[in-house]
Order: sequence, then C-alpha cells, then structure tokens
Amino acid sequence: MRWVKKASIPFASHEKKHNQTQHPRVIPNEREGSSPLETKKNLVKIINPYFPAFMKQYYTYILANKRNGTIYVGFTGDLRRRTAEHKEGKIPGFTKKYGIKMLVWYQVFPTADDAIYAEKKIKKWRRDKKVALIEAMNMNWVDLADPNFSREDLFPF
Repeated sequence: MRWVKKASIPFASHEKKHNQTQHPRVIPNEREGSSPLETKKNLVKIINPYFPAFMKQYYTYILANKRNGTIYVGFTGDLRRRTAEHKEGKIPGFTKKYGIKMLVWYQVFPTADDAIYAEKKIKKWRRDKKVALIEAMNMNWVDLADPNFSREDLFPF
C-alpha cells in the first residue's frame, strides 16, 4: 500500500490520459506545520497498483475453423462480444471468408499494449508453434466460447 497525491495518480488504462508521467511517492511531512489528518486528506490510498479488480482486461485470442484448420490471431477488450461477432459473421474479412468461428485459445492481459504485443508476437510464429500453444491449453480444440462447453472437454482423463 502506498500514498500518492490525488492529482498525481499514475495513468490507469480505464481512465482518461490527463498526466502520464510517474510521480515519486509522497511522504507526509509533519514538520511543515500540518497535522497528519490535513496531510492525508490530500492523499489517496492505492491498495494494489499493479492490477486492481476494477481495471479493464484485454485478451489475445486464437480462433480456428476446425481442428488443425485455418488459424486467426487477434486481440480485444471484450472477448464474449468479439467471439459472438465472429460466429455471426458480422466482421468482414479473413475470418468470414474462411469460416473461422471456434475460440480455441486466449490469454488475459492487464493493458491493451500487453495484449497487442502478444498478438503481434504470436502472429510472427510458425504454425507448429501456434498449434503447440493451442494444444497446451485445449488439446481437443474445443470451442471455448460454446455455451455447452465444460472443463471436462479440456481434460477428459
């Protein structure tokens, strides 16, 4: 836990970009004539600065049209909405052209930059490395976005 000035809270991905610079810790100085209560009223407590529960999550995901079929790598801030759009064919382009609708792998990230970085990195991989990544999480290539999906489909043993 730490204390920082209200005006100098570091930029969080869910807030507007007012001031993106990092600020040093603020330590109340009681020698300047202010009481601890007066000093603390201008401060705000940050309990978990790395990944608070209220922060938005971002996803890098892999879709396929069938087991060992055509693969698509993407990123989104709303995985349910995005997979539904792919399934309904609302998104023109590669996924619609090749009938890619099965969510076979995903990973959660705290920032959009992290998710975009992972997407770009995975897109550069050879196909066999992508297949190994999918099969490490989903060896049966089950559609993870299917409403009838159960964890037993992933690990039948």
